[in-house]
Amino acid sequence: MRSFVALPVPTAVATMIQPAVGVLRDRWPGLRWTDPLGWHLTLAFLGEVDDATATAVCDAVRSAVADVPSVAVRLPGSADTAPGSRGIVWLPVTSPPLPALAEGVRDACDAAGAPPDRDRAFRGHLTLCRVPRRSTDDPAALARTVAAAYDGPPLSWTADRVEVLRSDRTATGARYVELASIPLT
Repeated sequence: MRSFVALPVPTAVATMIQPAVGVLRDRWPGLRWTDPLGWHLTLAFLGEVDDATATAVCDAVRSAVADVPSVAVRLPGSADTAPGSRGIVWLPVTSPPLPALAEGVRDACDAAGAPPDRDRAFRGHLTLCRVPRRSTDDPAALARTVAAAYDGPPLSWTADRVEVLRSDRTATGARYVELASIPLT
């Protein structure tokens, strides 16, 4: 199963972002928009793991965050594109303790036998959409245009839990299934 560890985006925050995203979705319906019900901040992407490893990850992450306090998270009122991407539009996250939390979670996953993707440095973000390569000759340029058009509210919240999730691919996009919800102190 494809798995990852993330901080969920609260429903109240998602509700506040949706109108700004809806304007963009209406303007560019051919892009692959993420589902607001599944919005999250990925801490560690694990890829394919078996059931036993997923259980070990849940236990390891639970131990790793046992004494970690809740994390203040802030989203800007403007979007950006993922550095080096060929068409990902995201909201960058500001949270000084988030990189250390992500590193601790990644270390726990590694120890549980599910080494996370460490090819890129951790950058907290909320993915809004992906520009399909077939939709334009220059997906990166279109992503920059979409990001520049985003006009959402700056928001903040306190992340009070970490989730281990399974990602099921469907014809309409990914569907996330919670394997564990682990409270932060």
